[in-house]
Amino acid sequence: RTPLAMACIEGHTETVKLLLEHKKIDVNVIDKNGLTPLCNASIPGHAEIVELLLEHPVANVDHTDKDDSHWKSLQYDTPLIMACIGGHKEVVELLIKYKADVNHTNKQEHTPLVLACMGGHAEIIELLKEIGKVDINVTDKRKNAPLVLACMAGQKEAVEQLLKIGADVNVTDEQNVQPLIH
Repeated sequence: RTPLAMACIEGHTETVKLLLEHKKIDVNVIDKNGLTPLCNASIPGHAEIVELLLEHPVANVDHTDKDDSHWKSLQYDTPLIMACIGGHKEVVELLIKYKADVNHTNKQEHTPLVLACMGGHAEIIELLKEIGKVDINVTDKRKNAPLVLACMAGQKEAVEQLLKIGADVNVTDEQNVQPLIH
């Protein structure tokens, strides 16, 4: 990993600022895990570092870990997906502000919304819906909608939020079972 990647992972904001001042810095360098510094800062939710990276003119807000040369690159996750998994609302807001793709799907065809639902992150679900570009009934690779997945994961707050914003309560899973059964 590069010094920038390590500073992003560890949350060392001042070090990141210093490194970003260097003219030859590659803000999109990919580490052995297929992750950029932006990904590495999004996973633990280091919002100030995420913002510093996004302000760099060549930062790739939608980088995926989709490079087969990296043995851990299995999910095709973006920084936004990683922030949604972790429940990092401030990071999610920043990534959306910088035009992250809110409908990107990973290898399982999970969108940021789906992963926020599975993690029970109701505030992020509301935020994604507020921007108006997400399908709250989108299905994944196994034809499961966010409401089904939230029910399966036992995420009461996510279920409440999905119902509040109009999710289809009669949607079924891949085996034609309704969310109530889960």
